[in-house]
Amino acid sequence: MTSGGIISFYEATKMAGDSLIHYHLCENDRGIPGTGHVDWDGIFKALAEIDYKGYAALESFVDCTDNMNTWVWRQLAKDGDTLVKEGVAFIRSMQAKYNL
Repeated sequence: MTSGGIISFYEATKMAGDSLIHYHLCENDRGIPGTGHVDWDGIFKALAEIDYKGYAALESFVDCTDNMNTWVWRQLAKDGDTLVKEGVAFIRSMQAKYNL
């Protein structure tokens, strides 16, 4: 455990073990995975160690309207296509790194 009793992504994923059936992959600011502060190595290391075979979803945010109610504090990607292309490329690189 980390200080203050907070469990890391690695520890939480390991604890879920074979009960884990779906994983949402999301950067800390909902932007492009790999551009923020998430411990991706910890996540993918744990997924490899538990031999994860379940589903994963890319969960991010791109504003596609002129409605300020849907805006975040800054633009997280140039557009949705860029977010998906770069996000999926990053996730696939992590899968390859950990043989998933």
